[in-house]
Amino acid sequence: MSPIDSRRFPLSVDHQRYQRVRVLAVGVLASLVLAFSAVCATPVFAQAVSVEEARRISAAASPQARADARKALAEAFRLLQDNRFPDAIEYFVRSLALDPANASARYFYGLALDGMGNRAAARAQYELILRLEPNSEVGNIARGILLEFDEKVSDTIEGCW
Repeated sequence: MSPIDSRRFPLSVDHQRYQRVRVLAVGVLASLVLAFSAVCATPVFAQAVSVEEARRISAAASPQARADARKALAEAFRLLQDNRFPDAIEYFVRSLALDPANASARYFYGLALDGMGNRAAARAQYELILRLEPNSEVGNIARGILLEFDEKVSDTIEGCW
């Protein structure tokens, strides 16, 4: 016998239907929250506390960790070329967790984030590149992108007045 006797309470069928719909809605909501957090919280997982910490983690990585980072990075590049940004981001995060001082990986990670429309997170990656390797080729590219971002913001502000 169900917890609510349907003979005494004819609305119990509706209550059971409500419970099924409620469970389904909670499941859908949980999936949406997980998907949203995966996209929005990604920079937190892939960004080291500091440049020194990123360099320390990368230098202390085992040969197996370096190989795993390279494999994840290769897969991320492949996914990025196919414009599969969410999947690419997942692999960039894996690679950067093992080798957080890899400025080139951060550059392409920033491209994937920007491709998803998360310009603030992309900007954070480009700024971190400047702190990691300010005088390298990738550092100069990141500097140019940041200047371009600033020009777009400036043009947008001017267009509002």
